[in-house]
Amino acid sequence: AFFQAYVEAAQKGVPVVLAYEAEEKRRASEDLVPVYFQAMAEGNVGYAELVSDNDGFVRRLEWSARPVPPSTDAPLALGFRIASAYLGQNPASRIPDAGSSLDDEHQMAIHYYGPTDTTFPSVSMADVLRAGRRGDQGALQKWFQGRIVLIGPDDLPDRHPTPFYLATRGINQVMTGAEIHAHAISTI
Repeated sequence: AFFQAYVEAAQKGVPVVLAYEAEEKRRASEDLVPVYFQAMAEGNVGYAELVSDNDGFVRRLEWSARPVPPSTDAPLALGFRIASAYLGQNPASRIPDAGSSLDDEHQMAIHYYGPTDTTFPSVSMADVLRAGRRGDQGALQKWFQGRIVLIGPDDLPDRHPTPFYLATRGINQVMTGAEIHAHAISTI
């Protein structure tokens, strides 16, 4: 079903970019997922690595990996791929520097526009599936039409402290990876 949805979206000209994390432990089932093979062949994958500073806060992310070996093309980040698809052009000139050291060369500063759950609307996957099953096109259009949509987990392993850590309390002190990527895409 996911592969079919990916192909149908691509045929309609809707850009779909899939994320991966290089450091994640690879699962044997990933070799059986044809959507990633198709997306890789079409250049529609981006890695979702976040960069934590020494204090553990995420203020930047790596937008381009160092190519290995240096003569090959560098893998690009999820946000970079999405911004490219949305803008219809290479957004490299829009990326704010993360610093002046050599390590910062492939990183970008993230401009956070607000604390967790205040800047970007979110919809639970359960609500999306319910609306889809009952054919509620109005709700789906309201939530998604004309927007960049990020789908990601909301679990503790994918929550990170950001500069807005002290602006909230409880679970909202840390931000989901998907919301951090939304801020990064908005930065570009």
